[in-house]
Amino acid sequence: MISELAGFTLSRTVPQHVLYGVVTNAYKICGGVIRNPSGQIVAHLINAGSSLAAAPAIPLAGPAGLVLNAVNSFQLYKIGKDVKAIEAATSQLISLAQGTIALSGLTLAVSSAGFVFLARKLNQIDQKLNEIAKDVKAIKTFLQSQEKAALATALKTLSGIHSGLEDKTRIPLLINARQTLGEIHQRYRDQLLAVDRIENVFAIEEYYTVTALGHALCSAELDMRDTAVSDLDDAHATWTAAARRIGCDLALGKDPERFLLSAYSASIRTEEIVDWLDFAHGTEKGIAWVDDLRAQMSPFRLPQLKPSTTDTTGIDVLRKFASRNRVYEGYALQYRYLEANGIRPSIMQQFVESLPASDRLGDCFLFVANESDRGADAA
Repeated sequence: MISELAGFTLSRTVPQHVLYGVVTNAYKICGGVIRNPSGQIVAHLINAGSSLAAAPAIPLAGPAGLVLNAVNSFQLYKIGKDVKAIEAATSQLISLAQGTIALSGLTLAVSSAGFVFLARKLNQIDQKLNEIAKDVKAIKTFLQSQEKAALATALKTLSGIHSGLEDKTRIPLLINARQTLGEIHQRYRDQLLAVDRIENVFAIEEYYTVTALGHALCSAELDMRDTAVSDLDDAHATWTAAARRIGCDLALGKDPERFLLSAYSASIRTEEIVDWLDFAHGTEKGIAWVDDLRAQMSPFRLPQLKPSTTDTTGIDVLRKFASRNRVYEGYALQYRYLEANGIRPSIMQQFVESLPASDRLGDCFLFVANESDRGADAA
C-alpha cells in the first residue's frame, strides 16, 4: 500500500491560490479534480472510505441542485486572511464539486470500489427503465437483451474482487470481465452514435458509460494503465461527439431561445442554459450566449416559441451531459496520474481508507498539489 499521494498534501482547507483560481475561472472543477489551464491537477477530491461504493441518485427531473458559479459569491477581498470566509468558501467549493457529481450520476474517484458502484448503478438504471418501459417499446426490448444480462453478470463478478484475493484468481476474473465489457461497450457505442429519439438516450448513454468506465477500470487493475488511459480517452471522445449531437439536435433543437421564456424561469437558471450551449457547441462563450438567444427573439419569432412536450426529458439530458463531461475529464486526469505514478486503483483505495476520518471535508479528502508540482500558471 502507498503511504502518501505523490506530489500532493492532505489538507483540511482549500488554499487561497486554489480558491482564487476557481473564482476567476482560471482553474476548472472536473469531477474529482481541480486543474489549471495547462491541464495539471492542482487538487484531488477523493471520496472518503466506503462512500466510494455509494451510488448517488440519478437526477432525472426537477431544477438543478448546482449553482455553477457558486464560489463566485465569495468576493475575493473577503477571502484574504479571513478564516471564516476561507472555511465558508471551502465548504461551497466542496458542495460545488459534489453537486456536479450528483448531476452526472457518477462518483468522484477512480477506485476499485468503482466496480461495486457500477453494479449498484446498473440496478438504479434498470429500476428507472422498468418505470418507463411500458411507454417506450425500445426500452422494453433493451431490458430483455442478452448483452444487458451479460453486463450485469460481469459487474457482479467484479464487485466480488477484493484486495485479499490471490492473483491466480483475481487476474482471470479481470481478464474475462474486461473482454465481456469491451465487447458490450462496442455495441452500445454504435447505438449511442445512431440514437435519434430523446426518450431512448437515457438507457443507451448510461450503459455506454458504465461499460466504458468498467472496461478502463479492469485495464488499470491489470496494470495496463496506459491502455486504460487510451481506452478512456477514446470512449470520452466518442461520447462527446455523440452527446453534443444529441444536445444540439434532440434536446436544444432549432429554437433554444425558448428556454428564456418565463415558462422555464422557475426550473432553469440562466447559467445552466449557458452551460448547456457551451457544452453542446464546444465553445466557451459564456454569458454571450444570452445575447445570441435574445437576438433570435424578434417580435415575429416570439409567437412561434412554445415550451415543448419533450423538454422535460431534454432538460434532464442536458443537465447530465454538461456535468458528466466534467467528470469524464476528471477521470482521464486521474488515470493519467495513476499511470505516471504506477498505482493501481485498488492501491489508491486502500490508502484512502487508511486515512483518519478527522481529515475529511464532508465526505471527501482534499489533496493539494505541493508547491513544486503546481506548474508556472498555478502559482
